[in-house]
Amino acid sequence: EEFRDRITYVLAEMAIASGDETKIKQYLSEALSYSANNQLRADCYYLLAEMDYQDEDYINAKLYYDSTIAVMEKSDARYENAEKLARNLDAIAQNLEIIQLQDSLLKIGELPEDELLAYAKTVLKEQEESSVKGQAQPNHVPADDLILNHHRLSLDTTNSQDATFGQVDKRHKGI
Repeated sequence: EEFRDRITYVLAEMAIASGDETKIKQYLSEALSYSANNQLRADCYYLLAEMDYQDEDYINAKLYYDSTIAVMEKSDARYENAEKLARNLDAIAQNLEIIQLQDSLLKIGELPEDELLAYAKTVLKEQEESSVKGQAQPNHVPADDLILNHHRLSLDTTNSQDATFGQVDKRHKGI
């Protein structure tokens, strides 16, 4: 148990040698869950950030670079690079999140009413379950907003985008 984090990190290094990206990420995530050692955590976060950056997953790369600089010693040779990339990815990640939100909202707005109602019920059920557990789910649009806005879309075709998406976009960060 005492060396579980280091053993799992070594497994990640072995997966790197074999090129198995799925195993690499799995082992690095496991090592993070076992470790309180900031150096090992920084190594894991940095590798995950680099992998996501290479895969052009800029949102996750930004988050991992942020985590890297939070635990990495400033004297580490990689610190400056991680800090620069985190800063540079900030606007890119924000814009990608906005695009994902808008795409989700457009898809929801195009749903037939029966599918929209089914989706709304699913979201409402998830929110109720998470509130019972004491967890908020800020990335879900409340079901009543979806239903209300869908009806507004049906009724107001002259300004449907504002009626459907404007109010939701101001109050919620994602789907």
